[in-house]
Amino acid sequence: MMVVWFGCLSLMAWIDIWKRKVPIVLLIFLGVTGVIGIVVNLITAIQPVAALKGVMISLLIGVLLLLFSRLTKGALGEGDGWFFLVTGLYLTWEQNLVLLCYSLLLSSMYGMGVFLWGIWKKRDVRRKRLPFLPFVWMTALLLQGVIQ
Repeated sequence: MMVVWFGCLSLMAWIDIWKRKVPIVLLIFLGVTGVIGIVVNLITAIQPVAALKGVMISLLIGVLLLLFSRLTKGALGEGDGWFFLVTGLYLTWEQNLVLLCYSLLLSSMYGMGVFLWGIWKKRDVRRKRLPFLPFVWMTALLLQGVIQ
């Protein structure tokens, strides 16, 4: 299942760089395969209620990101929120939260670099929008021992 998740993340990160949007078709595919994996895990789980509770908490991260996207009128892309919602089907809530936090750290470091470069070159880069999924992809590579 993680190979499917990482393959879709790789493709979505590439598309996010070039088109600045997350492809809905890949999100749906990732969501459907994730739901199938969850159902299989729940059927074979010794404590299905505890397993379902963990999935619900992991999904909450994506829900909160979608809410944040709506409240800030798109400061964080809605596609990124949907991605983390779907990722909640594949990762535990701890893994999902670590992935989000480290991705935010990487993207903010890059954003600060772009901002400082803009000051140095005397260019206005305050409205520049950065794709987020490439930073999620880099974080997933860096944390591949943690996220399995």
